[in-house]
Amino acid sequence: MIQHTASRRARRLAGVGALAGALALPHVAPAQTADGTETLGTIAVEGTPIMAPGPAETLTVDPAETTTSGVDSADLVERQPGYSVNDNGPISGQVQHRGMFGPRMNVRVDGTYVNPGGPNWMDPPLHYAPSGLIDTVEADRGMASVSTGAESIGGSVNAKLKESSFAAGGEIRVGAEVNGELRTAEDSGSGSGFVEAASDRHRVHAMTSGSTGGDIEFPGGEIQASEHERTMVGGGYGVRLAPGHELSFNVRHHETDDTGNPALPMDIRFFDTNILSADYTGETGLGTVTAELSYSDIDHQMDNVTLRALGNANPRRVNAQSTGIGWSLGLERGIGLGSLKLGVDGHLAGHEMNIFNPRNAAFFVQNFEDIDRDRYSVFGEWDAEVTRDLNVELGARVTQVEMDASRVATGSAPGAPPVQRLVDDFNGGDRDTSDTLVDWVAKVAYDVSDSVTLRLEGGRKTRSPSYIERFAWLPIEATAGLADGNNYVGRVGLDPEVAHEVGLGADWTTSSVYFRPRVFYRDVDDFITGTPFDDTPNTIDSDVERVSNANGDATPLIYSNTGAEFYGFDVDFGYRFTENLRMDGQVSLTRAERTDIDDNVYRVPPAQGNLRFTYAQSGWSAFVGTDLAADKDRISQTNNDPSTEDPRTPGHAIVNLGGRLQVTQGANVQLAVNNLFDDSYEQQLGGFNRVANSDVGVGQRLPGTGRSVIMRVTAAF
Repeated sequence: MIQHTASRRARRLAGVGALAGALALPHVAPAQTADGTETLGTIAVEGTPIMAPGPAETLTVDPAETTTSGVDSADLVERQPGYSVNDNGPISGQVQHRGMFGPRMNVRVDGTYVNPGGPNWMDPPLHYAPSGLIDTVEADRGMASVSTGAESIGGSVNAKLKESSFAAGGEIRVGAEVNGELRTAEDSGSGSGFVEAASDRHRVHAMTSGSTGGDIEFPGGEIQASEHERTMVGGGYGVRLAPGHELSFNVRHHETDDTGNPALPMDIRFFDTNILSADYTGETGLGTVTAELSYSDIDHQMDNVTLRALGNANPRRVNAQSTGIGWSLGLERGIGLGSLKLGVDGHLAGHEMNIFNPRNAAFFVQNFEDIDRDRYSVFGEWDAEVTRDLNVELGARVTQVEMDASRVATGSAPGAPPVQRLVDDFNGGDRDTSDTLVDWVAKVAYDVSDSVTLRLEGGRKTRSPSYIERFAWLPIEATAGLADGNNYVGRVGLDPEVAHEVGLGADWTTSSVYFRPRVFYRDVDDFITGTPFDDTPNTIDSDVERVSNANGDATPLIYSNTGAEFYGFDVDFGYRFTENLRMDGQVSLTRAERTDIDDNVYRVPPAQGNLRFTYAQSGWSAFVGTDLAADKDRISQTNNDPSTEDPRTPGHAIVNLGGRLQVTQGANVQLAVNNLFDDSYEQQLGGFNRVANSDVGVGQRLPGTGRSVIMRVTAAF
């Protein structure tokens, strides 16, 4: 059981313990050049990314400025260049960057990775970052720097929660912030509160958040099993031990109750999650030293009974648990023309999953038992201003990933001979693997003039298989939220993915305009995806196919090493017409194709973009904009569920408008209308409906939300 996993992990941790021991008014933020003069370095308006100086690029989103996003925090990055969201449920969205998502993305909360609690990723990492308590979301554009973490083959995102800060001098400061939001399309309401107290040596804060909503409405009715309910409480404390030395502690408890996932075979019954972390920063003679230690434990249950009209179909209930221990130790100091970062870090994860029939006590399957996935990593990164006009970033990382699984078993009810043979084959096979990963990244930024910067990046990024891809022995839909309708089995001997990528871009920025295009190409060797289980996919002649057929899929897939290439472009742009009126927008296009066969990679968006006009005066602002998507007709023939209807999706253009009024200092009211004309459209990445007796047919692409009026009130004291 999970207790054994934690015990084994505690012994392993002992070996590393010593090492760990509101719509914004548009504005232009100046940046200093090497000679101290100010140039236009940042243009920040509602929903517009902020680009970090130097070769690394970071898109920064402030949730208080983004009224038209959904309930899910993943939606905050959806309108950024190169980004999109796989929508598996109202609070189960997975961030996608240039065609990669799920375990290929390094998504964190306050720098800490929280491994999802279940095998279908109903709680991806941003599930644990309620939008009302997020300070900013930082998303890398292009290749992630090696310092952001290991296995970031698709990119890196970090949601920073609100946190107390130290007061100046001998001052004592007390503050608070509350916000509330209503949405008509889901009959949803949410609220959050944050309070802090601080002196120049101590700081403390507490926070809480809650959100509830009904089934999502669209022009043809309601999407059944799309309600949600979630609460969170937490707090933190920080102390200055001495000048230049700070220590902090944070703890959060999250509870998610009955919440629908109409694109998946089951819905959330509950997540019960605890997250703890401690951080240290100190200025020493060697440089700035940082250390971090984190822990998470998640209890999870899902079923196909509570929110769905199941009829005479077989009911299923799943209990799952996961634990995670993360740690890091880093040093940053000036060296040569720049700064050098050195670090070691690791993440130790444990997983279990058991399947039940709530109407038959004899039905029991240990699907994942005492799984360990442990990662240890070391990196170095040098960021230098080689000349006044040339910035360079060079980084390398080496990672060791160790995985093992315990024996599995079944109860008497599912104990048919084919199932028992699968159990015996898994228990008698190799269940212990190890991979060594090597990453490197090089980025260059060259200022051609005061207004034009050229950017070039290239490197190698890697990812080891997930525990699902390696140890799934029972052919069911446990797929980290792929939502393609196929049953899968794993392959213990999978090789790690290896991606080589190159990107080229330019920034043109003046006092009235910005235009920042990027093109990229990524070739992935040993790309892991589902392929037909054997050479006779339409003939049931193996135990895997026999069991899968009994589970509703006569043509199961097996995770295999293949090949893939990803290429495309994204661009963001803006123009200030007058002091009060400006335009902002972005366009993104990613193509992803298999290189071993003639097929497309599954669940990659078509061309998409958005355009927005904002008018702002002192104390108020208003906007009108549109979200655009082209036809989706590049479909994966291998991974598409043959039981679904036409998987192609027509394009759409959705109009949104809204505004913000500053009532008093620190108090704002925001009002927005999403999908102003109540247009009917299908979500390009929304998956297919799995819920019977809904206003959406089983197998149909899930529709987009209808007209929704959103009101948000924020007050800071």
